[in-house]
Amino acid sequence: MINTRPFCALLALTTAMSGAPLLSAQSPSAVLARPGSGVVSGLTVAPSRREFAISSPCGGGNQGLVVEQIVLRGDTEVLLIQELHYSDQPKAVFDTTALDRRTLAPIWERRYLGQDTAASWDFRGLRVSGFSRQPNAQRRYLDSTLHDPAFLAGTTYLLLQATPRLYVPNLEVTFSTFDFNQETGKPSALSLYADSARVTGSETMRLPTGKRVDAWVVAVGEPPDVVTYWVEKGSREVLSWYLPYHECPMKYVRTSP
Repeated sequence: MINTRPFCALLALTTAMSGAPLLSAQSPSAVLARPGSGVVSGLTVAPSRREFAISSPCGGGNQGLVVEQIVLRGDTEVLLIQELHYSDQPKAVFDTTALDRRTLAPIWERRYLGQDTAASWDFRGLRVSGFSRQPNAQRRYLDSTLHDPAFLAGTTYLLLQATPRLYVPNLEVTFSTFDFNQETGKPSALSLYADSARVTGSETMRLPTGKRVDAWVVAVGEPPDVVTYWVEKGSREVLSWYLPYHECPMKYVRTSP
C-alpha cells in the first residue's frame, strides 16, 4: 500500500501565512476513531482524480509522480486507485484498495509491481488473509486476526477528509490503523498503530499551478515522526504532505486539477 509511513517524496511548496490565528494552546480533547465508531464518515468522500508531484533534496529534487483516483461503487464501496511513478524506476507501482462506503473499513487490496512483485489481501471483519510475493522468493502467506477494528495504513489522507470533527478547535483525533510487518526472513505479521491527528494552524498556500488555497495544517503522529498535511478548508481534500525522513525528507504537492 502506498501509505504515509513508506510514502517517499517531496516537491517545493510555496506557502504564505494567512494571518489566521493558531488554535488555542490548551490541551486538546481526544477522540478515538475506529471503523464503525461514527467519527469517520466515508459518505463525505467524493469521486476525484488528483496528481501529486514528488520531490526531495536527495537525488536531484524531482522524484516522480503519484496519480490517485477515488471511484464510488454504488452505496457500498469506495475504490482508491493509486499509481506511483518513480523517476528512477521503469515500472510503476499500482495499488487498488476497496473500502466500505460508510466507514472506510478495508475490504480488499491488490498491489502490483512487475511480474514478480505483488500482494493480495482480503479483509473480513477482523480477519486479514492473503499473500505477498517478492522477486526470486516464494509467496508469503498471512491469515491473522486483528484485536480491534482499525483502518488500513495508507488511507490517512482519506481519513482527514472524512473526519469533520478533526477541524473543531482543541480536538485531537486518534486513528486506529494497522499495517503489514514483512521483515526479511520472518513470517508476515500485522502491526497496530495509534496515529493522533490535530490541526496546528492555518496557511494560504500557492500550488504549482499558481492557484492560492486556504488550508488547514494538520500534524499526524508524534515527534520525531510527525507527518504534516495541508488540507483545503472548503473541500477538506489533501493538497500536500511532508514526510520527515531522517536523511532524506519527502514532500508531495498536488499539481492537478
